[in-house]
Amino acid sequence: MELSREHFEALAFAERNLFHRDFCPYLDLKALLPNNDSFSRGRFRELFTDFYQLRIGGLTDEFNDKYFELLFSPPKTDGRIDVKFIFQELSCIKNHQGSVTLPFSFVSKLVGMHDESSPIYDIHVSRFLGVKPPGPTRPMALRIDWCLEFFRTATDDYVRWAKQEDVATILQSLKQRDIALTKCHDVRLLDFLIWKVGSKKLLQ
Repeated sequence: MELSREHFEALAFAERNLFHRDFCPYLDLKALLPNNDSFSRGRFRELFTDFYQLRIGGLTDEFNDKYFELLFSPPKTDGRIDVKFIFQELSCIKNHQGSVTLPFSFVSKLVGMHDESSPIYDIHVSRFLGVKPPGPTRPMALRIDWCLEFFRTATDDYVRWAKQEDVATILQSLKQRDIALTKCHDVRLLDFLIWKVGSKKLLQ
């Protein structure tokens, strides 16, 4: 995807209107994740649930417990997180309505905690990129494959955008807000900005 002038302007506006509350919880999560004591894990789970709004969507205790089990000990294949396996594990757990769903947004946030070059997906990203996953009537395997391809293509796009002069200037300005942001991958910084673009409805 190529960014339009409207995209650049929206990202610049988002940077000027991004506040510490928009990214500091994520920085706290990064600091907590390596600690495996019970207090740190409990604090991480509480903060992650609040920041990424896991209490919505009819998620069951079974789902949440499995989700954090996978987050704290992600399955790996050839040294890389096995995203497809995570999808398969979580997509078979029924919600409070008794149906199964593909928790794409939640999986992207799980993976993103371990790999900052992996973009987060949510409704704001969907609108910014102009993409939409296959609906619930489509085969689950097809939907999972779509999500895996999204990770690949969106990562490539974000990395390419970050090298463009206009976007690089925006990211540099953002990094000056907090020294900890200089240690974040550009993909994650773009996640923050795209979320702000969406929450402020800067692109119609």
